Amino acid sequence: MTPGAMPRMALGLLVLVLAGFWVFWVLLGPRVAHGHPAPIEVTVAPGESADAVAAELARSGVVRSRLGFWLLLHVVGGGRRIESGTYLLSPSLTPLEILRRLTAGRVAVVRIVVPEGFTVRQVAVRLWHRAHIPIAAFLAVARRGVAGIRRRPGERYALEGYLGPRTYELPLGASAAAAARMMVGGFRELFGTRLRQRAHQLHLSVNQVVTLASIIEHETRIASQRPLVSAVFWNRLKRGMPLDSDATVLYALGGGAHRLAPGQTAVPSPYNTYRIRGLPPGPIDSPGLGSLKAALFPAHVNYLYFVSTRSGRDIFSRTYAGQLRVEARLGIR
Repeated sequence: MTPGAMPRMALGLLVLVLAGFWVFWVLLGPRVAHGHPAPIEVTVAPGESADAVAAELARSGVVRSRLGFWLLLHVVGGGRRIESGTYLLSPSLTPLEILRRLTAGRVAVVRIVVPEGFTVRQVAVRLWHRAHIPIAAFLAVARRGVAGIRRRPGERYALEGYLGPRTYELPLGASAAAAARMMVGGFRELFGTRLRQRAHQLHLSVNQVVTLASIIEHETRIASQRPLVSAVFWNRLKRGMPLDSDATVLYALGGGAHRLAPGQTAVPSPYNTYRIRGLPPGPIDSPGLGSLKAALFPAHVNYLYFVSTRSGRDIFSRTYAGQLRVEARLGIR
């Protein structure tokens, strides 16, 4: 070994060690090693290149080095594709953990709860607050409908009644159409084979069942009374009587109020069941499974009238005279 070779070898070894530390620090180490920094929202557009994704991760502060992440993707990622979508990525994650999330498509999601009895407008407002989906965009989709559900004559929204009540995990950045399709899928799961067969036995369309169920949903919140309320409406339909449902008038007026003011039952609207006979043109809210079942399996009673008390319970009558007596006792008239 010539003089000076030893120092050169030592220097080369030092360079290799430092390079190894750099590789570990840049490729494998998190940008923030301590604490719990807030996650950063990163959106990967469809078809976006690996270099563009690496550049965005570095620019937003998720990783230290664009080049380092690009190398990691090609060396460790094996050419796997980065899935499009919106991600919430913490700088405390290692680049390898970030890479795994991006290639697995583990996009950020928001939980959206659609309660029983919610209208299209109420869902639209909730989507705006939780997922930043513009209200106007969702209402436009709800108005025209999605595949398999289109607006019928006289209806306000094609999707009224068809946004299944449940909890959804919606990908962050999802479109109004994607949210609507997911919720319609929730309805289709709710309105399963047994209910469809029962509707066929009764010679009812799905829209007729959902419309009746939506009225029942709004008229009573007490599960045990839904079949009785359903029976009242069924008995009225069979006799050709108007349904006289306050809920339909409130919907015709645009919603918001909980009680009708004097004279409002005269509002001209295809949803006003004080003025029309039969069912309105479509649902007035999203009914739950209990109301759907009640619409298809009404109680075997001959009631024609009911009055809601302050406690929320309903008092049923077979005759109009009986109804008047109940109203007088409750101080309604």
